[in-house]
Amino acid sequence: FFFNDTATTEIYTEQIVGSVRCVQETEFESLTGFPDLNTSNFSPTFSFRYEIRSQERIDPTLLAFIELQTWDKSTDDVRRIGYGFINLFINRFSREQPVNDADPDVVLLSGHYQVPIICQEPIRSRPFNMAKLKELDKLPCASILIRINNAPLTKDGLRVLPLKDVPKQEWAAKGVWPSRPQYGTCLLYTSPSPRDS
Repeated sequence: FFFNDTATTEIYTEQIVGSVRCVQETEFESLTGFPDLNTSNFSPTFSFRYEIRSQERIDPTLLAFIELQTWDKSTDDVRRIGYGFINLFINRFSREQPVNDADPDVVLLSGHYQVPIICQEPIRSRPFNMAKLKELDKLPCASILIRINNAPLTKDGLRVLPLKDVPKQEWAAKGVWPSRPQYGTCLLYTSPSPRDS
């Protein structure tokens, strides 16, 4: 997507929120990222990674709530560009975001997604879910590319392989930081419901 000439730095903030609980409280710590310095201001690339780990069962209604901001050098203000949303799980039968945090029939929404940037401020009321957010106004010709992956396991399959335990040159081969697919290779879903295989 494109920004005007006064936009100098883009800021990416991600929160993981549950749709059936209070939407003002995040389930996991919010993280902020900045674009890679060698990418264009007009189409920034974020090498941003958010790992969700929990000893308890993870709420299947969770969605990633992404806010994009920019610093406008002409006014010296931070401006909101918009939001992106994607549910992290689907019900394996309905292929939709679970509506109940006790739903036993859920799977991770793994895959590569191209989601629109929402320019309208969402109303943060329950349920805070994809059905409500899909109705909001979208920025034309603007999107966020998101990958959701299962965490790789150690050779014995007993624990998740942490990034810090793998040398950087082996990240892609071991699956702890898979290589980004080339845009235009038809690997991106444009709907948060995976295609039937």
